[in-house]
Amino acid sequence: MGSRMCLVCGIGYLLYPAHYVLIPKNDVMKKNTAIWDRLIRTLVALLILVLYFTNVISGTVAFALIGLGILYLVTSAIGFCPMYPVLGISKRKN
Repeated sequence: MGSRMCLVCGIGYLLYPAHYVLIPKNDVMKKNTAIWDRLIRTLVALLILVLYFTNVISGTVAFALIGLGILYLVTSAIGFCPMYPVLGISKRKN
């Protein structure tokens, strides 16, 4: 049986219905990224920061990439990617 949960904010029914996705209750916030996946996410985030601080990227593109880099750092730190349950994949071996 599934549980209605917002994958964007993580808080059940508080946001508008476009955020809700039906996912199995036991898959909520379960680690689903492998070590190599987390390492790649961290390296990409660090590369974005290096490009920003060396002025290779700037403006709107830089801020969009920094946002993506922060997302990558958070998902690699907690070991959970919110898009994987939506797509029905997991990179972590059971």
